[in-house]
Amino acid sequence: MLFLLGAEVVDAQQDSEPADNGATETTSETFPASFDLIPVGIKLGDRTANPGTLVRGSENGIQAIDFSNWAIAYNDVLKALQFTATPLADGTIELRSPAAVIRLDPSLLDTDPQLGLVFTVTQIRDLLQIPVEFDISEYAIVLTPEWLRASGSLGLTGRYSLPERPIVLEGLPRIEAPNLSFSAIGQEVRVTGGGDRPTEYEGDLVGIGTFFGGSWYSKIDQRDLTDPRSWQLEEFQYLRQTPSTDYVIGDQRTFWPEGSGRYTGVSIVRRFGFQPPTEFTNASDGFNPQQRLNSDRLERDIRGRAEPGTLVQLVNKNGNLIVGEQLVDQSGIYRFENIPSASTNKGRGGIAGNRYELRLYPNGQLSAFPEIRAAEFSSLPGQLSKGTSALLLSAGFERLRQADTFFGSLSNDLQGGFAYRWGATDNLTLGTGLFYDGQLKGLGEFFFQPGRLPLRITGAATFNSDEQRGEQQSDFRYDLNVRFNPGQRFDFEFDKDELSERIRTRWDVSDKFRLAFNSNSSDQIAQATWRLFPGFSTRVGWSFNNKALEGGFDLSGALGDLLIRNSVTFSADQSLDWRLFSRYQNLTLDHRLRDRQIATEVEYFFRNPEALVDTGHSVFARYQSSPNEDNEARTNELLVAGWRYEANSTVGDRLSDWIVDLGYGVGTQGAGWQIAVTTNQLLGLNLTARYQDISLTGNESSFSLLIGSDAILSPNFSLKPSRFERLRTEGGIVVIPFIDANRNGVQDETETAYLQGIEAETADFLFLINEQPINRFSEYEPDLRRRGIFVRLPPDTYRFDVDPAGLPLGWQTTQSAFAVEVSAGSYTPIYVPLTRAYIVAGTVVNAQGKPLGGVRVEAVNQNNPQERSLSVTNGAGIYYLESVGTGVYDLFIDGKPAKPGQLRIEIDAEEFTELDLRL
Repeated sequence: MLFLLGAEVVDAQQDSEPADNGATETTSETFPASFDLIPVGIKLGDRTANPGTLVRGSENGIQAIDFSNWAIAYNDVLKALQFTATPLADGTIELRSPAAVIRLDPSLLDTDPQLGLVFTVTQIRDLLQIPVEFDISEYAIVLTPEWLRASGSLGLTGRYSLPERPIVLEGLPRIEAPNLSFSAIGQEVRVTGGGDRPTEYEGDLVGIGTFFGGSWYSKIDQRDLTDPRSWQLEEFQYLRQTPSTDYVIGDQRTFWPEGSGRYTGVSIVRRFGFQPPTEFTNASDGFNPQQRLNSDRLERDIRGRAEPGTLVQLVNKNGNLIVGEQLVDQSGIYRFENIPSASTNKGRGGIAGNRYELRLYPNGQLSAFPEIRAAEFSSLPGQLSKGTSALLLSAGFERLRQADTFFGSLSNDLQGGFAYRWGATDNLTLGTGLFYDGQLKGLGEFFFQPGRLPLRITGAATFNSDEQRGEQQSDFRYDLNVRFNPGQRFDFEFDKDELSERIRTRWDVSDKFRLAFNSNSSDQIAQATWRLFPGFSTRVGWSFNNKALEGGFDLSGALGDLLIRNSVTFSADQSLDWRLFSRYQNLTLDHRLRDRQIATEVEYFFRNPEALVDTGHSVFARYQSSPNEDNEARTNELLVAGWRYEANSTVGDRLSDWIVDLGYGVGTQGAGWQIAVTTNQLLGLNLTARYQDISLTGNESSFSLLIGSDAILSPNFSLKPSRFERLRTEGGIVVIPFIDANRNGVQDETETAYLQGIEAETADFLFLINEQPINRFSEYEPDLRRRGIFVRLPPDTYRFDVDPAGLPLGWQTTQSAFAVEVSAGSYTPIYVPLTRAYIVAGTVVNAQGKPLGGVRVEAVNQNNPQERSLSVTNGAGIYYLESVGTGVYDLFIDGKPAKPGQLRIEIDAEEFTELDLRL
């Protein structure tokens, strides 16, 4: 028997010989005379897997008798442990679950006259390596596999959190990421003009792909779409990121704070002892060298004193997980080592915002009420765990734009340097570096967060070692930040650099009263805020520079169908601003005053009287006024009335499919139309069009047209808005289920993606990644497209499992687990062949017509003997063959031909077939 549990591979075949015809004769063993059939439940941890079944055993009212020899039906054990059984050609059975793969020799099992094929408790412990106990109070057999305990099983006071179980990739079919691909392309076109202005055509062309484990990214600035000679390379970058090392070639940010805006070179980041955070950044961010020097988590020791004999539990309050426990010895000291803070790497054991507490039970009595002590700590960005470090090397040139060239030119001066960051202690991280960008400069930094104080201090400085500095440059530049946050009610922050300093203080005296003080180079303001009652708060402050009061109030609430949100503010310069918003049933009023500019809009929404929801249609009237810049005695005014339509998104991304504004305005500058249309429903295009004859300050007609087109090119073509620029730092998978009509496991030209019955909101139930749901790995839901299911993932190698429960009803897949490599810049395709799954059931009898219990029924495909289905009859002789595909099958009972001996299943057969067999 072959176990694949964690990273361990154990051969437990026990030298059993395979039986003929792919079957094995089972043996019968006499159980102790005191044993009888008794009804018990089966529990998987704290969850009931089977409320009642028969087992062979005995108990005396206090405990189980000879529990190791109790016999439990084979099918009951498999169902409780969520195993699926696949018979193999050598007579063994492959048991597979999302947590383990086990090869079992059925000849090692016993046969009970009433229960059929059975596991004894000893066999469950030894062959399946699963702990099993009998709970007399629950009158249930309790199975606690390692994977269940690792995810947390209920203890007396909480759930125990054990070390993360390794992900098994050995032996799985491996799907490699493409070495070279052109994955996506995007084109944005901007057209503007109107009146006496000439029409201008501008755009941006973006391409992304994969090149040998990394991503390449290119962006071209099309200053004049009609003249390719004006096009210039905005950015080109090759980026390869791994857990330990990053490589970047091309345009990039500098790691030093005064770097040029356009730096082209080569950089390497090497991390020792930690992994970087997983960040789903904006597409325009690209490679961030400072971020890649950060750690995804910190590890701290939590220690303290308690009376000897006290049981101390360290509990993660997110999910009430018990991380560890200690019984305090005579030293009176407890210590929990290497406790991690929050991890940003999804699926690597991180829980966002880890919050710990200590529970101290006197004399080790868990029934006593524990003393609770806070044990919270957080990660300071830039701080590293003790002994870990990171090194960054970079060299390159400043790239200069030239109007007559596509690439531009490189400066003659080489730039670059190094930066090194080191976790000196659990509380202190130090950094140093040296770089040259026309002058030789030094870099220093520190990150300090003491373990027992709610204090954070960070500092960074650069200094010149070259006396030929510019007159405006300082030989020493620094930035210091100090934050003291002893609790949720008080927060103090101090920032200082060589030019200015800032202080921000907040003190919540009570739930209704707050004091604050803010200071910067231009003013110092003290403010008090008082919430008089729910929905109404007032604030008053004093400006020390202006020697004047400032303040305001906020009022919000509801009275029947009337909803109001009002805010009034008066500043130290005696200016008055306000916003008054109210809604009554279908009617809204929004009135604003800011910097002497007034904007008022009244809008009426049309509702569906049956569904009581907005139809998306509304009519509005909008009034605007502002002082005339050329003549302060005059005021510009504009009144616009019109119709608006806003359609809800059909893809769940919170973006409206259509937004249309059509209005006609009359004002001091004249009269005319104002039209705006935004949509993403035209052949995969993002389109925004605007036209106006009149505005608040002028009457010159103008128009603008913005068209964005995105296309996924690989692994298959898909024209749909996709925000594909994220692929420059991320990768992903595309799951392509298809109907495998000829059962060859390959998607042929006539076999299209099959997504029937799979919705965008439920696509994540179709598969598991590293034995966990997809939402543990990606910030975003799967993107369901016509040609597959796209999922964004950080670069790494993952275990991918198809969850049979998520497949469309009546379908199965022959291969359900893979090792999948994901590289930045592309989606790795995973083809999931689907074949019809039929059920065959009936009764097995002997020559005298008596039901046979505990015998094996096998169906073996004549064209592919590796494809077979197995069932063991119960005490009534009933068998149940699941997941039988189309084809002609030979039928066997305990390895002997059955009568009838063959079964033919056509593609149009009923899902359930009843067939009685005779031995």
